[in-house]
Amino acid sequence: MRKAVRPNGSSYLEETRFGSSAWEDIDRPEFARLWDAEAASLPKTTTTKLYLLTGLLLPIWKDIPTTNERIYRVTPDGATAMIGRTLSEEGAAALRARFLVSNPQTPQEMLTAALGTTAPVDLGRGLTLTRRRVAGEMRLELGGVDRGMIEGLKALGCFTEIIAFQLRVFLPHGDGIDTGRILARIVGQGTTKAAEQAA
Repeated sequence: MRKAVRPNGSSYLEETRFGSSAWEDIDRPEFARLWDAEAASLPKTTTTKLYLLTGLLLPIWKDIPTTNERIYRVTPDGATAMIGRTLSEEGAAALRARFLVSNPQTPQEMLTAALGTTAPVDLGRGLTLTRRRVAGEMRLELGGVDRGMIEGLKALGCFTEIIAFQLRVFLPHGDGIDTGRILARIVGQGTTKAAEQAA
């Protein structure tokens, strides 16, 4: 039997299986050198954006969209301690959408509602915003767009992609992207004016 050591544990393999695998024999000093070199190349810290849900949680406990039910105590710099459950950005958006009015009026309410549900959100003027999973990632798709609007929407920050022979329009979303600002420009200016600006 041979021992195969991995970062998350170890296991024993029979000699025949070990020989036919990608594992290689290595002596302890060389292993320690390679391990230490790889560990030194890793970032010292990682940053994860989480939201802390505080307050009276028991009435909505089962509605909180997370599998982590642990309670955390957080003490921000210069502030009092807070106790609550953590949420991802998507989970926070889903929970906010659950408590929004059924007819969102502002661009931020529209964005929050779209992130929190897969149902189309009415943007007015025949446009909708829908959260979809495309190629394994979450996207915000603009529906009701005709070809005359596309260049104007692209000028405002949207992007297009042909999927299954159909041209689709998406609102950019993610770290470093001010999706709310782009949506506010679309909703505030209207697609006709946007198309005129791009012409």
